[in-house]
Amino acid sequence: MTRLLLFCALLLPSPLLGAQCSSDQYLISGMVRDAKGTPIVGATVQVLLDVISEKKFHEYGVRARSFHTDDSGRYIADLDCTGEHLDRPSPCAKKPRDLTIAASAVGYRGRLRSFKLKKLPVDEVFDLCTVEVPDLALSIDR
Repeated sequence: MTRLLLFCALLLPSPLLGAQCSSDQYLISGMVRDAKGTPIVGATVQVLLDVISEKKFHEYGVRARSFHTDDSGRYIADLDCTGEHLDRPSPCAKKPRDLTIAASAVGYRGRLRSFKLKKLPVDEVFDLCTVEVPDLALSIDR
């Protein structure tokens, strides 16, 4: 019985903290909330598989890809790091090790956070790296 449970556990995909992903396709997801924890609908989320300062982000943010949160404040960003899209700069570093997320919404102060990919839960399923990002909280712009 113990062997059967172990076998089944090995077959199920599970997020591995700090796991390296070998795919060039990333699915990055997270939530944008206000300071009270309420989801922010329609927030703009810019995703970059690289680390960048806020000043540099405003100068070079054109590399980032933009997405919007849904009715539950959730965003899902699909990034292709193969370099096949030559019509615009790649949102990915040559060897992605960091992730930068910038979120903004009308009436809220924008927020930029960078994460080390090795410190986030990463799961590789069907040649797709999935990354779950901690919630981003935006404060009211006064």
